[in-house]
Amino acid sequence: MSFLDMNFDDVVEPRAVAPDKEYKLRITEVREGTDKNGNGYILPIMEVLDEVGAKNITYFLGFPREDMDAKQLNAAKYKIKKFCEAFNVDPNSEFQSWVGAEGWAILGLDETDEWGEQNFIRRFVKS
Repeated sequence: MSFLDMNFDDVVEPRAVAPDKEYKLRITEVREGTDKNGNGYILPIMEVLDEVGAKNITYFLGFPREDMDAKQLNAAKYKIKKFCEAFNVDPNSEFQSWVGAEGWAILGLDETDEWGEQNFIRRFVKS
């Protein structure tokens, strides 16, 4: 098969989905890295299930650090806890084992000049 033989009539442009609704998500990838300040993080990438043209969603999870005050440390741990509860994953397991996990979230909508409309996680719904 070549490109000339393909039917593109059913192709849709990737788009953000309607905000303030609950969607089922699946983790498709987990990237690990270090930010510009040398702090570790993971970046789960999720697809919206049952929405063929939906853009993927990323969710930044910064690692708790010794230099955080009590409030910052609690906020970082709470964010990780809520994510893990939503996807029923063990925070102490290998992050790559999270790929394929499914969970629910209410999505919001944001728009930037660089990326256009993008969904973000407004709130996770515990699975």
